[in-house]
Amino acid sequence: MELEVIRDDENPLLDRRELMLKISGTTTTPARRVLREKIAALYDVGLENVVVEKIITEFGRQDVVVDARIYPDPATAERIENSYLLDRGKKDTEEEVVAEE
Repeated sequence: MELEVIRDDENPLLDRRELMLKISGTTTTPARRVLREKIAALYDVGLENVVVEKIITEFGRQDVVVDARIYPDPATAERIENSYLLDRGKKDTEEEVVAEE
């Protein structure tokens, strides 16, 4: 799975970094958890600072476009982002913890 940065913008008004990434070399849509981990590792930030907004796939193509945001801290993300987006990220990690036990 290759990760290519299409757009990387700083948004000082909302104190975040807005990303558009293209993922190629995958036959399935990657999970949000996997995407958050890859983005966090690429930009050397904590997993809780990354919010994946959209995962866009097209029928018959193996490329995936991802809209994501990186915040300086989780408190800023909670203040700005919609709660359902934050819950999606938390749900993945909670399910993983339950599966490990």
